[in-house]
Amino acid sequence: MGKIMEKFNKLTLPAVILIASVILGGFIFATQVIKQQSIEKQQQIKIKQEKWDQLAKELKEQQGKGEAKQAKHQNVLLLETCLDNAEKEADERNQIVLDNAIGVQVDSVYKTLDDIEIQLDKNKDECFKRYPQR
Repeated sequence: MGKIMEKFNKLTLPAVILIASVILGGFIFATQVIKQQSIEKQQQIKIKQEKWDQLAKELKEQQGKGEAKQAKHQNVLLLETCLDNAEKEADERNQIVLDNAIGVQVDSVYKTLDDIEIQLDKNKDECFKRYPQR
């Protein structure tokens, strides 16, 4: 019986070391697996975030283009309105001059009408400066 206990004592230390090593190795392995999963998850989150950022950037660019088109359209409308107003003002002045032209020298009437035409051109130029078309 003494020999059996002696052999048992000799085998217990290596068995305990072996079992402890397996357990410790299992914990280390599990820790590494968890780390790897965490890293992969972070990378997936980063990729998703980059995709969202790219989509947001593209959407913003499209909105910018839409706003630019809308601004251009509005600019065209403002220019047309400005030109129409200049024409109406010139027509009103022409009508006033022609209504008051009775008994006035013809040269004077023509000079006044020419002045109105010059003013109309200046007003149109001012409209184009104020609302440039690109």
